[in-house]
Amino acid sequence: NQYGLLNSVTDQSVDVVGDQQGLAILTGLHYQPRPVFQNYVANNAYLQDLNARYWEAGNTPDQVIQSLNGIDGTMPTQSDSQTLLHLLSHYRHQETSGIYVLLSKRESPVSATLGDSETLKLELGETLPLTATSSRVHLARFEVSLNILGRLRAFLFKPPILYLKTELSDGSSFRHRFNPVTVERDFLLAPSLQSADHLWKFRSGASLPEVTSLTIESESGVSVYFKASASVTLTPVSWKDIP
Repeated sequence: NQYGLLNSVTDQSVDVVGDQQGLAILTGLHYQPRPVFQNYVANNAYLQDLNARYWEAGNTPDQVIQSLNGIDGTMPTQSDSQTLLHLLSHYRHQETSGIYVLLSKRESPVSATLGDSETLKLELGETLPLTATSSRVHLARFEVSLNILGRLRAFLFKPPILYLKTELSDGSSFRHRFNPVTVERDFLLAPSLQSADHLWKFRSGASLPEVTSLTIESESGVSVYFKASASVTLTPVSWKDIP
């Protein structure tokens, strides 16, 4: 029963991280949402920062029901990235039911260990090989700018669509929809993580394949709306305690 974990919430305050807020609202739980309460709505730096400030303020729920999914083909760990990073340091895994996990707040948070950041230039459509590091997982932050024509299109119609192709050390590859304003804040660059249960197994020490190259791809004719040069800042990240 994928909803069995609802029985473990009782009268404690709870947020739902994902897009299934009805789990808390329709069942009468003590629902305490963050300001931007659906993952896919937190799709630019301003809205992500609203959630980040909320979590940092401290009056946060006792428990969190989390699912991990991207909308319209985006990387799951990219959605509401500041919330996800907060959970990894301030909450612990309690139980899993189907696609959902139940998290409980830690008495003492465990900060992520960050390595030295590196900013790399990349050209749209060209593959950027990544040098192997001591950390197999990184935070990523991109700067991909529209030119004047692109800003005009975004104002009159909608922003043009890009894709992020990642190749991994195990031979797999992924292609995710890529919204430049969503990736202006650090997110966990882990395309192989496809579920909340997998995310927390990683948090408990399971290894992930390393990202070995990045390519920002565009549909035919779309690249004309962007400045040719872009950049990505990569920061090694780890959590030493288990879980």
